[in-house]
Amino acid sequence: MLTILFLGALGAGFLWFAVMSLRDFRMGRASRGWPTVPCEVLSSSVNVPDPGVEPNPVYYSIQIEYRYEVAGRAYVGDRYGLTSSLRRRQADEVVASLSPGTRTTCYVDPHDPTKALMVPGGSGAIAGLWIAIVLLFLGLPALALAGYRLYESLKRG
Repeated sequence: MLTILFLGALGAGFLWFAVMSLRDFRMGRASRGWPTVPCEVLSSSVNVPDPGVEPNPVYYSIQIEYRYEVAGRAYVGDRYGLTSSLRRRQADEVVASLSPGTRTTCYVDPHDPTKALMVPGGSGAIAGLWIAIVLLFLGLPALALAGYRLYESLKRG
């Protein structure tokens, strides 16, 4: 029974990551065609991973907040891009170019103005698609095997 639970949880986890990767892939492709609006940077910094968790980090992320308006309504966004993992020097350069008060352009989802990006697309969009495909091929068989083992154990009584 423990094997069934493990395989079910593993399969469900793989499928969840696959769905999230597919969602980001679709958003990345769609965001290239989103309308642009002026926005103002409120804050920006390089997110340095906790040394206890990652003692020698290779990639860093951008933490940013910016204000923008759509149809006269103000919003605050916090996504730099879909894939904002950068080398330290790149992250430092981005933050230096986006200091508080900087006016720039943001890309806003025309169907949901609460979703905005500073950099559309994403270099990891294709990688995300491949990850989703691999995880689907791992997750579905794990769930099927868990279901089969559960069926067999229930059949035996």
